[in-house]
Amino acid sequence: MKLAEAIKTKGTNFYNDNQNNSGGYFIINKDVAEIVIVEANDIKHANERLDKIVGEHSWFCSCCGHRWSGIYDFDEPISLDGDVYFHFRYTLENLFEVEYNENNEHHAVVHFLDGTRKYYGMQS
Repeated sequence: MKLAEAIKTKGTNFYNDNQNNSGGYFIINKDVAEIVIVEANDIKHANERLDKIVGEHSWFCSCCGHRWSGIYDFDEPISLDGDVYFHFRYTLENLFEVEYNENNEHHAVVHFLDGTRKYYGMQS
């Protein structure tokens, strides 16, 4: 299933935060990836959820800055109208659901309100 289809079927708001590769690497595990997407009621709720998710995965270096920027008040929920780019190369259309594995082959993690997670990677 494409990421776009998963978001469309829910009918709720989704917000994303792109991870900065602070220190020259991305943290990728069962909780976070280059892209973290949260289902939330509004921006405040999205940031509360995001803080809990990325809190233990927020190391940064002094030259690269913070790993996560958070969701700003002017950010809109992810829209299905037009192209949405994450990290300049991933889109809602080229990220497909993948099984989680220890090799960290996913590029995005979606955290749904019910507590479930889904993982998305580029189609090979």
